[in-house]
Amino acid sequence: MNALESFLLGITPATDLPARLMTDFRLMPLFYSSLPTDHPEKSKFRNAFLASTARHARIKSHVLELVRAWNAVGIVPMLFKGFMMAEFVYDLPANRFYGDVDIIVKEHEAARAAKIAKELPGWVETWNRADTVLPNIHEESHLFTTDHSVRLDLHRFALHTFTSAKNARRLTNEMWQTSSQIAWEGCQVVVPSFEDVALLGIVLSRMWDESPGVKPHDALDFRALTKKWGLSREALVFRAERFDLEKPLEAFLALCDPWRQKLDYKALSQEKLKMWRKSFPTFWQLEWRFARFDRLVRAIPTLLDVATQYPNVVRVKKLLRQKTDLFEIVQTNEPIPRVRQNKSFKHLERILRGIHWTLFLIGPRFDACVPRSLAVYNALKAEGHDVVFVSGIRRNNGKLEGHAWVELSGIGLEIFNDLPSAQVFKENFRYPKPENRVARENQTLELVS
Repeated sequence: MNALESFLLGITPATDLPARLMTDFRLMPLFYSSLPTDHPEKSKFRNAFLASTARHARIKSHVLELVRAWNAVGIVPMLFKGFMMAEFVYDLPANRFYGDVDIIVKEHEAARAAKIAKELPGWVETWNRADTVLPNIHEESHLFTTDHSVRLDLHRFALHTFTSAKNARRLTNEMWQTSSQIAWEGCQVVVPSFEDVALLGIVLSRMWDESPGVKPHDALDFRALTKKWGLSREALVFRAERFDLEKPLEAFLALCDPWRQKLDYKALSQEKLKMWRKSFPTFWQLEWRFARFDRLVRAIPTLLDVATQYPNVVRVKKLLRQKTDLFEIVQTNEPIPRVRQNKSFKHLERILRGIHWTLFLIGPRFDACVPRSLAVYNALKAEGHDVVFVSGIRRNNGKLEGHAWVELSGIGLEIFNDLPSAQVFKENFRYPKPENRVARENQTLELVS
């Protein structure tokens, strides 16, 4: 166990941490609040703490606006995962980093809730379950605020499911039955039981994460749940038995068990990764097999998308071989927009899917942000979309890194685990340049193949 893991488990105080370990920006607010006032390193984390506090307050104001609109028509949403933990479990919301906001509504209310949200001033929908080529059964809608400060995932089920909604519905209904409706800032919301927060919100979430294993915040979450709501290991095991989730919980506790002072958040070895996959719930094991078959079924339309985007990608690669000035390439080779525009999410996803798989087949597969972004920009511009090409730079471990990304209607595209945004990279240029530039945060639209 290293010094940081010992601190996260509450074994050693923050004062015993070497300064070199206090570099994770997600933990900086926690370091600030944990260090004594006279500690020489404390001032270094003040800005991170204040920024995290302000960010949560801004997100909370937007979420409250949405909850009020839902309450007005009788919809009482369930707050889930990171935002709920920060607001209701942690003593200081700034100490719990989270990305997007996760909210669950009853299955029969999901479509109505999404419609109300996207019609509110200041909110825009960027994905909808009814208009997609992507297999996604548990979510109903992805929403952004127009000031780019909040991304909200509206769920109808509490967990991922690959093919059938049967088990997701069963577990979610159980979750609703043991939850509590509470008053919150003049609104009514639902919060899950502390066992379900831990089991479904943390343990199962790690099962389907793209980076298998546990995260540093998991130990903090379990400790906060224990301190605030009295979560016990025995109660968690009992709940897992009811859900038939003993294996996932056992695998998780083997890496993160605050009650037994155990934490290992390092990347899993191949051997441990195999054991981790075997701990998946039985119904997921079966669904994985169906998911493989589903990929074969979707291969035919994917190949059609590749055939459509192949000329675009080849042309972009040729331009990059002929010229080195990226701004000149974007400016002088801008396509003529079509009069008619297909605004469906499904059509947009097929464009992105075609470009992704074309690059996968003919290269480059890695470090492909420039050809990919140019191809996406050209394809969406030709469709008449309000699209912007952006180039940026940053320093990473002393090295200068360049990046390119695309923004659609003012919102950046999160394409295949790529997270380019103005908050990470300093803009080099954007084309076309807006007349009035507005600072943007959290510019992400999840569109994955």
